[in-house]
Amino acid sequence: MADLQDVAVVMALYNGAPWIERTLGYIRAQSHAPREIVVVDDGSGDDGPEIVRAVPGVTLLRSPGKGPNEARRHGIAHTAAPLVAVLDQDDAWHAEHLRLLATALERHPDAPAAAAGVRLFERDEDLAFDAPSIDAERRDPWAWFPASMLHSPSGVVMRRSALDAVGGWTTAFSGAGDFYMWLRLGTAGPFVFNRPVTYGWRQDPRSHSAQLRGGRAAEYLGYLLAAADDATAHYVRAHPDERAHRERQRAAGHALEDVVLGWIAGDAARLQAGARALDANTAGESDAYFDDVWTTLFWYAGPALPAFAGGERAAWRFLLDTWPRDARTRWPFVRGKAAAPLPVRELAVRALRRPADAEAWTLAARAAIGRTRRRVQG
Repeated sequence: MADLQDVAVVMALYNGAPWIERTLGYIRAQSHAPREIVVVDDGSGDDGPEIVRAVPGVTLLRSPGKGPNEARRHGIAHTAAPLVAVLDQDDAWHAEHLRLLATALERHPDAPAAAAGVRLFERDEDLAFDAPSIDAERRDPWAWFPASMLHSPSGVVMRRSALDAVGGWTTAFSGAGDFYMWLRLGTAGPFVFNRPVTYGWRQDPRSHSAQLRGGRAAEYLGYLLAAADDATAHYVRAHPDERAHRERQRAAGHALEDVVLGWIAGDAARLQAGARALDANTAGESDAYFDDVWTTLFWYAGPALPAFAGGERAAWRFLLDTWPRDARTRWPFVRGKAAAPLPVRELAVRALRRPADAEAWTLAARAAIGRTRRRVQG
């Protein structure tokens, strides 16, 4: 088994000067220091590389290609430790993060990777971690497909042997490379997930994913679906008895694309076609599963909603009015989500205009009760 210190940490750097010194500090503060720390510059135009050069014990490389996937692959190729962690340049780790995940892998020798609980943050002073401990369970990345059970690469420690078995870190699927890697690694078996929060995922509008979602949602979804298609092909070859289930989930991913792009473009026909296909291909799945699918839907659509004709509130009205009622399995869930952002007054007026529509009255009543509860609790 690997020594708990025998971990390589790899980071892609691109215009990361505002964060890189602090992020390297999180690595150097680990209770079990990694054997190797490699930062791969992806063509930065700021002084991030100079900051890295001034930090002892850190190797700085130049990426031979472009993009974080290429940089990560290059960095991993220049390390040798049996465990590999990938940290984004603006994320954060608790000082016990690597020790806990390496210990979890030691206790579960068949797990290809270990993952930690996450906390979202905007400023470092807002970040608080749980008390460090081992509280682990097995989790299969495919159980969330086409959603992802993991927010960021920063929360995972992988076995190099498992990574090598799938051909190493992918250079394809820009913006969805980590999603693809979890699926490929998960083909060999579930991860071990340590529940305590030991890493922070910074929410910054300048990040690569935020920029993709904000202005290039169709392109971003294209990467996700290409990754899902490729990973599914590998999975069903290894698990042919699960082909039908995984193919339905893959189809749900493509339906999700039509819902997202139809919603943000105000294209009722595309949204409705996607909603019906999504409903059909998630039949039999749990409500919790669909909640994860919904989170994925909103992850891609959310940043574009303020630009909807009439603004974000109009976008929610459009979804509420357009979602087909014959997509029966998921309509109650979507109805509640779409109505929640709308003001009570608007929902009440809609109900008054449709006196025979019991559903409209139900939405208005629920919204009024929710507002009253918030006032009482506040």
